[in-house]
Amino acid sequence: MRNRKILLHILCALLCLSITDAMRADEAATKKRPSVETLLAAIKSADPKGAEDRVVRDSAGKVIELKLSVRTLNKEVVTELRNARDLEALTVGCCIISIGKDLAPSLGELPRLKALRMLGCGADALPKLPPKSLGKLRTLFISYQVVTPDIAGAIAALPNLEELEIQSQRKLTATNLAPLVDCPKLKSLNLSGSEGGEDLVDILVQMKGTLKSVDLRRTNVSQESLQQLRDAGISVRTK
Repeated sequence: MRNRKILLHILCALLCLSITDAMRADEAATKKRPSVETLLAAIKSADPKGAEDRVVRDSAGKVIELKLSVRTLNKEVVTELRNARDLEALTVGCCIISIGKDLAPSLGELPRLKALRMLGCGADALPKLPPKSLGKLRTLFISYQVVTPDIAGAIAALPNLEELEIQSQRKLTATNLAPLVDCPKLKSLNLSGSEGGEDLVDILVQMKGTLKSVDLRRTNVSQESLQQLRDAGISVRTK
């Protein structure tokens, strides 16, 4: 009987040690796991004076918006960006082309992103996104970049995109824009300042099922074509 009690005490002690070790291991793993603070440290290292101006937090202290430009967009920041999983709005601007291409893996890890602005770089990352990425994205802004058919196809695959701006696009052709016909929820399209012209109108008319408005300021679309869009039920802004 006595030996049985001793054995029971030993088993209980071993069990307690096992539980304690497991808790310590879990705590250590949590401490080592990358967090948004790692990203913020990388941003501050790249831009010590302006780091705080690039970050917006909500009332709970979560980082919900980031504004990153050439000064802060280095490889470390791009890699750590994937840890900002509460992010709802992101601006990337004027980065090195090679870094723009590296954005895809990190963008694919931002499940709450609703607004994305790509100023002069980053659009070439869109075709490389993992399937079903950016499922909550509602607004996409692209400027001073060539939107190829591959990029337009990736945009069209965004299931909840409602607003798209493609500004100052020099080589915007009907071929490049055609994949957007399949964008399921696109309501507003801004093509202001882009060189496209008459050949874009047929594509825009095909989008009449969902497209409600199009901005064609500073384009060379004729009045006749503008009326064709209006007749299709699409509101047109020209001034």
